[in-house]
Amino acid sequence: MRRVTRQLVVSWGDSRVRIGGDAPVVVQSMTNTDSADAIATA
Repeated sequence: MRRVTRQLVVSWGDSRVRIGGDAPVVVQSMTNTDSADAIATA
């Protein structure tokens, strides 16, 4: 039997991010460029 997974909501300011359960994966980036542009990002 599969364990029930719960979802957590993290919020700051006007932003909310769902974590866990069936929520999509969220990635935070610290670059100001398009991460697909490897030369500009490096």
